[in-house]
Amino acid sequence: MSGPPEMTESDGQFEVIRELGRGASGVVYLARQVTLNRQVALKVTYNVGTEAKTMANLEHPNVVQVFSETLSNDEQLRLICMQYVAGITLADLIQRLKKQKREMINGFTVIEIIAEESNSEIPEDVDVESLKKQSYVETVCQLGIRMAMALEHAHRQAVIHRDIKPANILINREGQPLLADFSLSLESLGGERSADDVFGGTLAYMAPEHLDALRPTSGVERDVVDERSDIYSLGLVLYELLSLDEQPTTDASLPLVDVCKELADRRRTIQPSLKGEQDRIGMALDWTLRQCLQPEPAARFQRAGEIVASLQGCKTLANIIKRLPTSNRWTRALETSTAVSLFLVGFVPNALAIAIGIA
Repeated sequence: MSGPPEMTESDGQFEVIRELGRGASGVVYLARQVTLNRQVALKVTYNVGTEAKTMANLEHPNVVQVFSETLSNDEQLRLICMQYVAGITLADLIQRLKKQKREMINGFTVIEIIAEESNSEIPEDVDVESLKKQSYVETVCQLGIRMAMALEHAHRQAVIHRDIKPANILINREGQPLLADFSLSLESLGGERSADDVFGGTLAYMAPEHLDALRPTSGVERDVVDERSDIYSLGLVLYELLSLDEQPTTDASLPLVDVCKELADRRRTIQPSLKGEQDRIGMALDWTLRQCLQPEPAARFQRAGEIVASLQGCKTLANIIKRLPTSNRWTRALETSTAVSLFLVGFVPNALAIAIGIA
């Protein structure tokens, strides 16, 4: 097999409208499903892997839904019929946001960009006035919460994604993220690896242990790549979205094993930080990201649900500070005291969750 497969013409089930995107393993088209007369995303891959079956078992509003899977007439190609998400990828959104002045970005900015990039109108049910009052930090927290919830759901279904990156996250016209592309996923945490198991990912967003496992001479087994590796990748995505800084590049001329070792060593010695932001909730967000990006898996958040709770705390903290008078002593305490901020971010959401659970 050389390069991704393509559909040169429509078949009886689908009418291809245009290409949406392509990767190493397949091409995604916007198509019309003839029998139901609806637009769908049609992914064409070689007849290998279990991506469709994996995604079909994930029923979550922030995971792209799979409708069906069929084979081409010669059974060489696999046609995966999926939910069409009218919008853009998170990667495209980040590139557009980089052209904006950071202090001018708010929740409505994101919706405007999506409408422009997708050549569509802003949905009528979008609360424009509320979004204009939503700071960029609150917007990122909300996106992160939904992404982490999708990841938590996948992990609870014993699915590791193994390729979390901005290009695999779709943002619909309402500004909701949807996790896509489970072509490299593993269906069983700690399960048996089959001989044809595809093991890879995107180097720029891999956890250190994932990079180690790619090097045959490292002595690290593939089993080290688990749900905590996904958490690390999500942490890098959130850092890029918050800072609007790209991931550091490596020398493309180096052999793959050398690139993996260089990146793994760098990620064990340098942690991305938001401390330079010096904003009111910079410390709280910085702590959250650091818990995702700990070099050792045992030191990270162990579940994506912990990211959800922490980001909810950060969002609440941002909202509280925004509403308090600037001269209020609590405002000054929140601005100057890391301890107070982390108390609100870490303790309050968990205390509420415990109280609700008891009730």
